[in-house]
Amino acid sequence: MNRLILVAALVAGYCPILSAQEALDSAAKLSDLATDNEEPFELDGDFTAQINTPLEGHFVYRWKSKTEWWRKITMGGFEQIEIFRGDTRYIVRNVSFEPERVTELKGLLWFGRSYDHYYSWNQKKRKLNGFEASCIQTKDRKTGGEGPEVCTDPKSNQILLETWKGVPEDQTRREFADYIPFGSHQVPSKIKLRRGASVVLSAQITNLRAAPFDDALLTPPPGAIARHECQGIKQPVMIHRPSPGELALQGSGGITSISITIGVDGSITEAHLVGRSTKEMDEKVLKSLHAWKYQPAMCGNEPVVADLMVSIGIYKQ
Repeated sequence: MNRLILVAALVAGYCPILSAQEALDSAAKLSDLATDNEEPFELDGDFTAQINTPLEGHFVYRWKSKTEWWRKITMGGFEQIEIFRGDTRYIVRNVSFEPERVTELKGLLWFGRSYDHYYSWNQKKRKLNGFEASCIQTKDRKTGGEGPEVCTDPKSNQILLETWKGVPEDQTRREFADYIPFGSHQVPSKIKLRRGASVVLSAQITNLRAAPFDDALLTPPPGAIARHECQGIKQPVMIHRPSPGELALQGSGGITSISITIGVDGSITEAHLVGRSTKEMDEKVLKSLHAWKYQPAMCGNEPVVADLMVSIGIYKQ
Protein backbone atom coordinates (compact mmCIF):
# COMPACT_ATOMS: atom_id res chain seq x y z
CA MET A 1 0.00 0.00 0.00
CA ASN A 2 2.78 2.42 0.98
CA ARG A 3 4.60 1.56 -2.23
CA LEU A 4 1.50 2.32 -4.32
CA ILE A 5 1.09 5.68 -2.61
CA LEU A 6 4.75 6.52 -3.25
CA VAL A 7 4.49 5.62 -6.94
CA ALA A 8 1.31 7.70 -7.30
CA ALA A 9 2.99 10.67 -5.68
CA LEU A 10 5.97 10.41 -8.02
CA VAL A 11 3.70 10.27 -11.07
CA ALA A 12 1.62 13.22 -9.88
CA GLY A 13 4.75 15.30 -9.35
CA TYR A 14 6.41 14.26 -12.58
CA CYS A 15 7.60 17.21 -14.67
CA PRO A 16 8.93 16.18 -18.08
CA ILE A 17 12.25 17.63 -19.20
CA LEU A 18 12.00 18.87 -22.76
CA SER A 19 14.70 18.08 -25.28
CA ALA A 20 16.38 21.03 -26.99
CA GLN A 21 14.28 20.47 -30.12
CA GLU A 22 11.06 20.22 -28.12
CA ALA A 23 11.97 23.42 -26.29
CA LEU A 24 12.49 25.21 -29.62
CA ASP A 25 9.15 24.05 -31.01
CA SER A 26 7.32 24.88 -27.78
CA ALA A 27 8.85 28.38 -27.62
CA ALA A 28 7.82 29.10 -31.23
CA LYS A 29 4.23 28.00 -30.63
CA LEU A 30 3.94 30.05 -27.45
CA SER A 31 3.83 33.37 -29.34
CA ASP A 32 2.08 32.09 -32.48
CA LEU A 33 -1.28 33.86 -32.66
CA ALA A 34 -1.88 32.57 -36.20
CA THR A 35 -3.88 29.53 -35.18
CA ASP A 36 -7.33 28.58 -36.38
CA ASN A 37 -8.74 28.15 -32.90
CA GLU A 38 -8.12 31.77 -31.85
CA GLU A 39 -10.88 34.36 -32.00
CA PRO A 40 -10.47 37.44 -34.23
CA PHE A 41 -8.16 40.08 -32.82
CA GLU A 42 -6.62 43.45 -33.54
CA LEU A 43 -3.02 44.42 -33.04
CA ASP A 44 -1.47 47.89 -33.32
CA GLY A 45 1.93 49.31 -32.66
CA ASP A 46 4.70 51.76 -33.45
CA PHE A 47 8.23 51.30 -34.71
CA THR A 48 11.38 53.22 -35.51
CA ALA A 49 13.47 52.24 -38.52
CA GLN A 50 17.03 53.40 -39.01
CA ILE A 51 17.74 54.07 -42.68
CA ASN A 52 19.79 57.20 -43.32
CA THR A 53 17.96 58.91 -40.49
CA PRO A 54 15.42 57.42 -38.05
CA LEU A 55 11.94 57.05 -39.54
CA GLU A 56 8.84 56.62 -37.39
CA GLY A 57 6.23 54.09 -38.45
CA HIS A 58 2.97 52.46 -37.43
CA PHE A 59 1.40 49.03 -38.03
CA VAL A 60 -2.22 47.90 -37.86
CA TYR A 61 -3.20 44.23 -38.06
CA ARG A 62 -6.71 42.80 -38.21
CA TRP A 63 -7.01 39.04 -37.98
CA LYS A 64 -9.96 36.75 -38.65
CA SER A 65 -8.26 33.46 -39.60
CA LYS A 66 -5.24 32.10 -41.43
CA THR A 67 -7.00 32.70 -44.72
CA GLU A 68 -8.60 36.06 -43.89
CA TRP A 69 -6.63 39.01 -42.53
CA TRP A 70 -5.72 42.66 -43.23
CA ARG A 71 -2.71 44.76 -42.32
CA LYS A 72 -1.41 48.25 -42.94
CA ILE A 73 2.12 49.57 -42.45
CA THR A 74 3.16 53.21 -42.75
CA MET A 75 6.69 54.58 -42.45
CA GLY A 76 7.54 58.18 -43.24
CA GLY A 77 5.76 58.78 -46.55
CA PHE A 78 5.43 55.05 -47.33
CA GLU A 79 2.09 53.24 -47.03
CA GLN A 80 1.25 49.60 -47.77
CA ILE A 81 -1.95 47.63 -47.29
CA GLU A 82 -2.08 43.83 -47.60
CA ILE A 83 -5.21 41.71 -47.74
CA PHE A 84 -5.21 37.94 -47.55
CA ARG A 85 -8.37 36.18 -48.70
CA GLY A 86 -8.65 32.49 -49.49
CA ASP A 87 -5.36 31.69 -51.19
CA THR A 88 -4.48 35.13 -52.57
CA ARG A 89 -2.62 38.07 -51.08
CA TYR A 90 -3.50 41.51 -52.45
CA ILE A 91 -1.00 44.35 -52.10
CA VAL A 92 -1.45 48.09 -52.52
CA ARG A 93 1.48 50.44 -51.92
CA ASN A 94 2.39 53.97 -52.93
CA VAL A 95 5.86 53.04 -54.24
CA SER A 96 7.01 50.26 -56.57
CA PHE A 97 8.59 48.04 -53.90
CA GLU A 98 8.48 47.17 -50.21
CA PRO A 99 11.31 48.84 -48.25
CA GLU A 100 13.80 46.54 -46.57
CA ARG A 101 12.92 47.73 -43.08
CA VAL A 102 9.23 46.96 -43.67
CA THR A 103 10.10 43.42 -44.77
CA GLU A 104 12.23 43.03 -41.64
CA LEU A 105 9.41 44.38 -39.46
CA LYS A 106 7.02 41.76 -40.83
CA GLY A 107 9.57 39.05 -40.09
CA LEU A 108 9.81 40.26 -36.49
CA LEU A 109 6.12 40.72 -35.74
CA TRP A 110 3.96 38.42 -37.79
CA PHE A 111 3.25 35.07 -36.42
CA GLY A 112 3.91 31.49 -37.37
CA ARG A 113 7.55 31.56 -36.23
CA SER A 114 8.94 28.09 -36.75
CA TYR A 115 12.24 26.28 -36.43
CA ASP A 116 11.13 23.30 -38.50
CA HIS A 117 13.94 23.90 -41.00
CA TYR A 118 16.60 23.58 -38.29
CA TYR A 119 17.73 20.98 -35.79
CA SER A 120 19.43 21.56 -32.46
CA TRP A 121 23.01 20.36 -32.09
CA ASN A 122 24.38 22.19 -29.08
CA GLN A 123 22.85 23.71 -25.95
CA LYS A 124 24.38 25.84 -23.24
CA LYS A 125 23.40 28.23 -20.49
CA ARG A 126 24.56 31.84 -20.37
CA LYS A 127 23.65 35.19 -18.86
CA LEU A 128 21.45 37.65 -20.76
CA ASN A 129 20.90 41.00 -19.06
CA GLY A 130 21.73 39.39 -15.72
CA PHE A 131 19.34 36.45 -16.17
CA GLU A 132 20.20 32.85 -16.98
CA ALA A 133 19.09 31.77 -20.45
CA SER A 134 19.08 28.46 -22.27
CA CYS A 135 20.76 28.94 -25.67
CA ILE A 136 20.37 26.38 -28.45
CA GLN A 137 22.61 26.42 -31.52
CA THR A 138 20.88 25.09 -34.64
CA LYS A 139 21.84 23.77 -38.06
CA ASP A 140 19.94 23.71 -41.34
CA ARG A 141 18.28 20.33 -41.92
CA LYS A 142 18.97 20.39 -45.67
CA THR A 143 22.43 21.91 -45.96
CA GLY A 144 23.90 21.27 -42.52
CA GLY A 145 24.91 24.93 -42.46
CA GLU A 146 24.80 27.00 -39.30
CA GLY A 147 21.36 28.26 -38.30
CA PRO A 148 20.35 30.76 -35.64
CA GLU A 149 21.23 30.48 -31.99
CA VAL A 150 17.96 30.74 -30.04
CA CYS A 151 18.02 31.76 -26.38
CA THR A 152 14.97 31.21 -24.19
CA ASP A 153 13.94 31.79 -20.60
CA PRO A 154 14.10 28.27 -19.11
CA LYS A 155 11.23 29.05 -16.73
CA SER A 156 8.70 30.62 -19.10
CA ASN A 157 10.07 29.23 -22.39
CA GLN A 158 9.79 32.71 -23.91
CA ILE A 159 12.19 33.47 -26.74
CA LEU A 160 14.62 36.17 -25.61
CA LEU A 161 17.12 36.32 -28.45
CA GLU A 162 17.84 34.97 -31.93
CA THR A 163 21.36 35.44 -33.24
CA TRP A 164 22.31 34.89 -36.87
CA LYS A 165 26.09 34.79 -36.93
CA GLY A 166 28.16 36.32 -39.70
CA VAL A 167 30.99 38.78 -40.00
CA PRO A 168 30.92 40.88 -36.80
CA GLU A 169 29.68 44.08 -38.46
CA ASP A 170 26.71 42.27 -40.02
CA GLN A 171 25.73 39.83 -37.27
CA THR A 172 21.94 39.89 -36.89
CA ARG A 173 20.25 39.78 -33.49
CA ARG A 174 16.52 39.73 -32.81
CA GLU A 175 15.67 40.68 -29.23
CA PHE A 176 12.25 39.98 -27.64
CA ALA A 177 11.05 41.39 -24.32
CA ASP A 178 8.07 42.32 -22.14
CA TYR A 179 5.76 39.44 -23.07
CA ILE A 180 2.04 40.02 -22.67
CA PRO A 181 -0.56 37.24 -22.30
CA PHE A 182 -3.22 36.72 -24.94
CA GLY A 183 -5.44 33.67 -24.64
CA SER A 184 -3.17 30.62 -24.43
CA HIS A 185 -0.26 32.58 -25.90
CA GLN A 186 2.35 35.08 -24.82
CA VAL A 187 3.51 37.76 -27.24
CA PRO A 188 6.61 39.98 -26.96
CA SER A 189 5.50 43.60 -26.86
CA LYS A 190 9.00 44.99 -27.42
CA ILE A 191 11.25 43.83 -30.24
CA LYS A 192 14.60 45.03 -31.56
CA LEU A 193 16.64 44.11 -34.60
CA ARG A 194 20.38 44.72 -34.42
CA ARG A 195 22.94 44.60 -37.20
CA GLY A 196 26.38 44.52 -35.70
CA ALA A 197 26.36 47.03 -32.86
CA SER A 198 23.52 49.14 -34.29
CA VAL A 199 19.78 48.92 -33.63
CA VAL A 200 18.24 49.20 -37.11
CA LEU A 201 14.65 48.52 -36.09
CA SER A 202 12.70 48.69 -32.84
CA ALA A 203 8.98 48.01 -32.46
CA GLN A 204 6.44 48.08 -29.67
CA ILE A 205 2.93 46.64 -29.58
CA THR A 206 0.55 49.22 -28.13
CA ASN A 207 -2.72 47.31 -28.51
CA LEU A 208 -3.57 43.61 -28.64
CA ARG A 209 -7.11 42.51 -27.91
CA ALA A 210 -9.90 40.27 -29.14
CA ALA A 211 -12.20 42.22 -31.47
CA PRO A 212 -14.81 41.54 -34.19
CA PHE A 213 -13.48 41.49 -37.75
CA ASP A 214 -14.93 43.84 -40.37
CA ASP A 215 -15.41 41.73 -43.53
CA ALA A 216 -15.39 44.92 -45.64
CA LEU A 217 -11.62 44.96 -45.16
CA LEU A 218 -11.34 41.89 -47.41
CA THR A 219 -12.39 43.76 -50.55
CA PRO A 220 -9.20 44.50 -52.54
CA PRO A 221 -8.89 48.05 -53.92
CA PRO A 222 -8.68 48.57 -57.70
CA GLY A 223 -5.19 48.00 -59.07
CA ALA A 224 -4.04 45.77 -56.21
CA ILE A 225 -1.17 43.38 -56.94
CA ALA A 226 -2.36 39.78 -56.57
CA ARG A 227 -0.11 36.93 -55.46
CA HIS A 228 -1.37 33.34 -55.31
CA GLU A 229 -0.16 31.87 -52.00
CA CYS A 230 -1.67 28.46 -51.30
CA GLN A 231 -1.20 26.67 -48.00
CA GLY A 232 2.07 24.76 -48.13
CA ILE A 233 3.45 26.88 -50.96
CA LYS A 234 7.04 25.99 -51.90
CA GLN A 235 9.17 29.09 -52.14
CA PRO A 236 11.53 29.70 -55.09
CA VAL A 237 14.79 27.77 -55.01
CA MET A 238 18.03 29.25 -56.34
CA ILE A 239 19.44 27.25 -59.26
CA HIS A 240 22.20 29.56 -60.41
CA ARG A 241 23.73 32.79 -59.19
CA PRO A 242 27.19 34.20 -59.94
CA SER A 243 29.81 33.11 -57.42
CA PRO A 244 31.52 35.71 -55.20
CA GLY A 245 34.58 35.31 -57.41
CA GLU A 246 32.61 36.54 -60.40
CA LEU A 247 31.65 39.63 -58.40
CA ALA A 248 35.24 40.40 -57.38
CA LEU A 249 35.60 43.84 -55.83
CA GLN A 250 38.19 46.59 -55.84
CA GLY A 251 36.74 48.22 -52.75
CA SER A 252 35.83 46.88 -49.32
CA GLY A 253 32.40 45.48 -50.27
CA GLY A 254 29.39 45.03 -48.04
CA ILE A 255 25.80 43.81 -48.29
CA THR A 256 23.44 44.71 -51.13
CA SER A 257 19.73 43.91 -50.71
CA ILE A 258 17.32 43.71 -53.61
CA SER A 259 13.61 43.04 -53.91
CA ILE A 260 12.97 40.68 -56.82
CA THR A 261 9.92 39.20 -58.49
CA ILE A 262 10.34 35.68 -59.86
CA GLY A 263 8.09 34.66 -62.73
CA VAL A 264 6.55 31.26 -63.41
CA ASP A 265 9.56 30.35 -65.59
CA GLY A 266 12.03 31.05 -62.78
CA SER A 267 13.46 34.23 -64.27
CA ILE A 268 13.62 37.60 -62.51
CA THR A 269 10.93 39.83 -63.98
CA GLU A 270 11.39 42.83 -61.68
CA ALA A 271 14.12 44.04 -59.33
CA HIS A 272 14.55 47.02 -56.99
CA LEU A 273 17.59 48.00 -54.96
CA VAL A 274 16.34 48.39 -51.39
CA GLY A 275 19.44 48.04 -49.22
CA ARG A 276 22.52 49.79 -50.55
CA SER A 277 26.16 48.93 -50.02
CA THR A 278 29.00 50.57 -51.96
CA LYS A 279 28.31 51.88 -55.45
CA GLU A 280 30.65 49.25 -56.92
CA MET A 281 28.95 46.41 -55.04
CA ASP A 282 25.43 47.55 -55.94
CA GLU A 283 26.28 47.92 -59.63
CA LYS A 284 27.93 44.50 -59.86
CA VAL A 285 24.96 42.76 -58.24
CA LEU A 286 22.39 44.53 -60.43
CA LYS A 287 24.35 43.78 -63.61
CA SER A 288 24.52 40.09 -62.69
CA LEU A 289 20.73 39.64 -62.35
CA HIS A 290 20.27 38.50 -65.96
CA ALA A 291 22.24 35.34 -65.11
CA TRP A 292 20.25 34.45 -62.00
CA LYS A 293 17.91 31.49 -62.33
CA TYR A 294 15.37 30.05 -59.89
CA GLN A 295 13.06 27.12 -59.68
CA PRO A 296 9.76 29.04 -59.39
CA ALA A 297 7.46 29.00 -56.38
CA MET A 298 5.00 26.12 -56.54
CA CYS A 299 1.41 25.66 -55.43
CA GLY A 300 1.10 21.92 -55.85
CA ASN A 301 2.14 21.29 -59.46
CA GLU A 302 1.43 24.88 -60.53
CA PRO A 303 4.26 27.46 -60.74
CA VAL A 304 3.27 30.85 -59.36
CA VAL A 305 4.77 34.35 -59.27
CA ALA A 306 6.60 35.17 -56.03
CA ASP A 307 8.45 38.09 -54.45
CA LEU A 308 11.71 37.70 -52.53
CA MET A 309 14.07 39.92 -50.60
CA VAL A 310 17.65 38.81 -51.30
CA SER A 311 20.80 40.05 -49.58
CA ILE A 312 24.22 39.50 -51.14
CA GLY A 313 27.24 39.98 -48.91
CA ILE A 314 30.74 40.14 -50.40
CA TYR A 315 33.89 41.42 -48.73
CA LYS A 316 37.31 41.89 -50.20
CA GLN A 317 39.76 39.50 -48.58
